[in-house]
Amino acid sequence: MWPEQTIRTSLRLSGVDTPEKGWRAKCDAEREAGQRATAFTTRWLSAYPQIQITDIRRGKYAGRVLGLITAGDSDLATDQIDAGVARPYDGGKRDSWCQEVK
Repeated sequence: MWPEQTIRTSLRLSGVDTPEKGWRAKCDAEREAGQRATAFTTRWLSAYPQIQITDIRRGKYAGRVLGLITAGDSDLATDQIDAGVARPYDGGKRDSWCQEVK
């Protein structure tokens, strides 16, 4: 613990792949899915007055921080997957979030 210290950083949630938003999205379907994922995560976080961040480590790209977020018996990554706004991710190749046009 660092008493009376505040550190602000962005955290990437370990174990999940979520769709991109904005200019990073490869299609409208991905952009919309990304907005749903953000809305879900915002609601999830606001439902808990206190969360725990564990398994904090550096990501494979400079400056990225990875970790797990839990609150009580709930795990954000698992809840995102269960809600359909994220997919399990092990660091390998990711599938597209875009719908194939037939």
